[in-house]
Amino acid sequence: MRQIEIDFDVHKIIESNRTGFEDTPNDVLRRLLGLNVQVNDVRKAKGLEKEGAWLDGVVELPPFTELKMVYNNREYFGIVRDGAWHDDMGGVHHSPSGAACALARTKDGKKTNLNGKNYWYVKRPGEDWILYSSLEQKLKRMA
Repeated sequence: MRQIEIDFDVHKIIESNRTGFEDTPNDVLRRLLGLNVQVNDVRKAKGLEKEGAWLDGVVELPPFTELKMVYNNREYFGIVRDGAWHDDMGGVHHSPSGAACALARTKDGKKTNLNGKNYWYVKRPGEDWILYSSLEQKLKRMA
């Protein structure tokens, strides 16, 4: 793979447009340049698609899992559909971090980078609300 040098301003733009930790700088640049990003192919290769559910490691969120995040005294909501996180602002995300970073703003209105697992609560059908990171830990202990 060929490497290119970028300055700090370009790096900041790339980082502020990442949709999650799995989003590579190349993916961001392809999206910003209007080139096709094969996210679904990447998800399939990683085994992250299963009949509309969202899967990541040991965590499976079935379709219609409710999502809620509180950040900076503001609530954000979403739902799992078609193997992705759909937020109440119309965004579609492929990770909790991607969703958190796309929605959350600092007190002065700037984007921020968050580990979404520590901010999103999930409510799988028939279950109570649980912080994503707590659900992940619980499922790892059970595995």
